[in-house]
Amino acid sequence: MRVLNIANNDDCIKYIVCKHGRPDFMWTVEFCQEEMIFMCTCLRIESFGILCEHIVKVLDERDICEISWSLVLDRWTKKVKSALNDASGFTRDAVVISRQSALMEFSKQLAVVATKVPKRYEETRDIIIGLYSSYKAANEGINQPQSSVAKSSNLYMHQTNIGSGQPSKKKRQRCNVCQMEGHKKTTCP
Repeated sequence: MRVLNIANNDDCIKYIVCKHGRPDFMWTVEFCQEEMIFMCTCLRIESFGILCEHIVKVLDERDICEISWSLVLDRWTKKVKSALNDASGFTRDAVVISRQSALMEFSKQLAVVATKVPKRYEETRDIIIGLYSSYKAANEGINQPQSSVAKSSNLYMHQTNIGSGQPSKKKRQRCNVCQMEGHKKTTCP
């Protein structure tokens, strides 16, 4: 990493950081000296709780040898259990923001793959719209039946014998020695 530019404001110092030899990949790291707070535009620490290389470069640039407590989230410390019980500690808002950031990252990855093929794009769009409608209805307390898109395209639902109308027959285990049903080789007569 390399620091391209440093801009001094009243409260914060802005560092423009890029990859060495790749000035087209740039991030802005804001450093507030009084509170020792670092914020980066990559949002890795907010999303995953892991320090990004951009902030590490600013720490190196400022010759700071210790990681500030503002860069260590409560979930990485021993006080995480007390923070969950304490209203002033780890808030539900932080959990929601973290989940939202993770879903946004997964959505970006899905969009890259899905938009390459028109049929995949349409399927993905329909799934997202169906899920959004059913979740929104659930949040508003409306007992609306789940949309057919959300039902038919639930990626996590495992269906067997689709269209057969018959329940699946469980295959009985056979003994490896005598090939008879009802026992195993350890209990073979």
